[in-house]
Amino acid sequence: MKKISSVLIIDNDPIHNFICKNAINRMKGCKNLHFESDGLAGINYIKRLIEKNAPLPQIILLAVHMPVLDGFEFIERFHGLDTNETYNTQIIFISPSVPRIPAHFIHEIRYISKPVNSVKLSSLFHTVKSNQNVYSAR
Repeated sequence: MKKISSVLIIDNDPIHNFICKNAINRMKGCKNLHFESDGLAGINYIKRLIEKNAPLPQIILLAVHMPVLDGFEFIERFHGLDTNETYNTQIIFISPSVPRIPAHFIHEIRYISKPVNSVKLSSLFHTVKSNQNVYSAR
C-alpha cells in the first residue's frame, strides 16, 4: 500500500489521539503524523508550514467540538490562508456521532465516526490515494 505523505490530527481527546496513532502505525500507512489539541493550534501549525514552504498535510482529521477553535471555525480560517497549497489537503471530520453541519458546509463535509480504527482509516486512506472526492478543503 502506498503511504499517505502526511496526516494532521486535530483533536483535544488524548485517548482518541493515542488510538489514531496506534491504528495508523499498525497500518504503516503514513510517513508523517502530527497532532494538535485544538483548531487554533492546528491553524498555527499550518501557518508555520506555509512560512517554511513545507508541504501541507495530505489529510487533516478534524474533531468537530474542541475548545479555543472548533472544527467549523478551523475550516473557515483554513479557507482564508494565503496559499494554493490548501487545495491538496483533504479534511475529514471525526465525531462520535453525526455532526450538526451548518448549511453552508453541507455539500463539503465528510466525516468518520469515533472511535477511529485501522479499518476506517485504511478505507479513508485508499479513497484519498485514489483521488476520490472525500472533501476538498476549498
